[in-house]
Amino acid sequence: MSKLSKTTRLIRDAAQDALEDGETVEVGLRVMLKGAAYNSGVAASRRIYGPLSSYVTDKAQARLDAERDNAQASGLAATERMGYGLTDRRILVWSLDAWKNRPEALIGEVPLSDLEGVAYEQSLLFGKLTLRLRGGHDLEVDVARVEKGRAFADALEARIG
Repeated sequence: MSKLSKTTRLIRDAAQDALEDGETVEVGLRVMLKGAAYNSGVAASRRIYGPLSSYVTDKAQARLDAERDNAQASGLAATERMGYGLTDRRILVWSLDAWKNRPEALIGEVPLSDLEGVAYEQSLLFGKLTLRLRGGHDLEVDVARVEKGRAFADALEARIG
């Protein structure tokens, strides 16, 4: 087995009390709601440029709110920054500390039986992980290039077939 990523180790350590008998976190991944990284940059520019950037900031916040609403409509709890922990039965969803990107609190789970499929695309800076849920909802999250998004998607695909 290859060396575990830092994210996998952190989520595995945090998940010990949430795991059922015989369950273990196989792969961990830090993700962001679509637009969360952009929104952070825009918020910083608002502090620097003031009201001139308010229109852009408002649009970015509206996009982020729409992504959060989409996640909730899918039946998933979501924060701007999350950690996913894949087990053989489910994906554990953690809120992440804003400063250290460490798991803070377990906010939800997605049973693998609720998933129809998964897709992963890599772009220059971010990857896009799409979870296809039964019932027609898709949840797209951004994955930083330094994370192992492809490995997570491949492991998930192997689990759900």
